Amino acid sequence: MAIRKCACVSDYQDKKYGRGRRVHNELGRDRGGRSGGLRCSVCTDTKSAPVIKATKGVKVKYKK
Repeated sequence: MAIRKCACVSDYQDKKYGRGRRVHNELGRDRGGRSGGLRCSVCTDTKSAPVIKATKGVKVKYKK
């Protein structure tokens, strides 16, 4: 679950999360483990998932 901007209308989510901010659910992952994106829970519009970049000095552990 993520809170992202969307152009759809929902009075309840406007009050709870702020104007224009909607709950988005994560779509399934592909075989490479990458996210399939996010879908708005109100209008079902899909958006690409944000790219997560490692910052300098951060060690990332990968599963073998």
